[in-house]
Amino acid sequence: MVDCRFGEFFRKKYLKVLFPIGSFFPSQSGGPNNTIYWMTKALFKKGINSIIITTNEGLISEHNIELNIWKSSDYGDVIYQDTMIHMLPLKALYRTAKELKNANVIHLTSIFYPLSWLTAIINRCYYKKPVVWSPRGELDGPALIYSSYKKKPVIFIIRAFLADKVTFHATCKEEVESIKSIFGNHTKTCLIQNYLPVQSDVFELKKSDHILYLGRIHPKKAIENLVEGFEMATKNISENFNLVIAGNFENAYGLMLQKMVIEKKLQKRILFVGHVEGDSKMKLLKYAKCLILPSHSENFGNVVIEALEYGTPVIASKGTPWEILNEKNAGIWSKNDGLSLSKAMTTIINMNENSYEEICRNANKLVKDHFDVDSNIENWIDLYKSLN
Repeated sequence: MVDCRFGEFFRKKYLKVLFPIGSFFPSQSGGPNNTIYWMTKALFKKGINSIIITTNEGLISEHNIELNIWKSSDYGDVIYQDTMIHMLPLKALYRTAKELKNANVIHLTSIFYPLSWLTAIINRCYYKKPVVWSPRGELDGPALIYSSYKKKPVIFIIRAFLADKVTFHATCKEEVESIKSIFGNHTKTCLIQNYLPVQSDVFELKKSDHILYLGRIHPKKAIENLVEGFEMATKNISENFNLVIAGNFENAYGLMLQKMVIEKKLQKRILFVGHVEGDSKMKLLKYAKCLILPSHSENFGNVVIEALEYGTPVIASKGTPWEILNEKNAGIWSKNDGLSLSKAMTTIINMNENSYEEICRNANKLVKDHFDVDSNIENWIDLYKSLN
């Protein structure tokens, strides 16, 4: 007992991890908001304190977050800096620069967000603390196509000045390959998948007549293929089934999708519900007949494990690292063309009751067996300790 207490005290006193991040829970503007939140909570339980510096991106009044004030919590010390222009997070950068001296490890999220690469430069020049850097899929080939003129200078700076001093974190082997193809085969990488806190009482077998896409509305997500696939599937599924598309659609791609739906005369069966979070998000995931992630590429996809935990089967494209869905009979790992997605939707929707119940139970079991953050947080602790 004495040794255990001393070990926890030692880690808490001497191992502090600094997380400068563009947005953070309860903001739901991106998957890493929740991933880092779940991580830091699990780290705190093990006696490791996190210092989280973020902006007000994605916060709404209901979150009741005070800005520019440090808050101590069960996931560490956090401050949300008031930021007028998200891509110019000057207050967050200033605060991060002040905290670098207090951290043992710096964990960056996102390659191209200025807070990340500017922090890496300041650290390289003045502190030389060990750095873990999570690209979160930003180095995948399809992702690099968009705004490439802005991304190339950042990649050049990282390759020339920072890459050899960083351990890059990947969530799948494909992301490891992407990182090494850009920064060189000598680049240090670690492979740790995303985890979430597994709940014991959220499994649900009674589903509604809706198929769900939930996530960012962006060309990388190949949602137009999903619309094409759903149109084909309507010939073989009950007319009661709708496709629900959840995410902020107020952008050029979202408007294109809406126009596409109107042209196909599917307005009554394909529903755009906008950004969702909290109970609304939970209910969509919990009661969906299946979740579909049709992306051209994805390094992980937190929404997949969130859906699986509720016992909701998932159809994920072969541009995502979700082959395990086929292996564990928890969904379908499919090509993302319209015809393939149509066949996958039709297969799940038209399953008999026993087969569908089996796939739902397998989905929930998959999360419990492989993605529980508390059972796997030692992977992160071992990495952080190895860098000190």
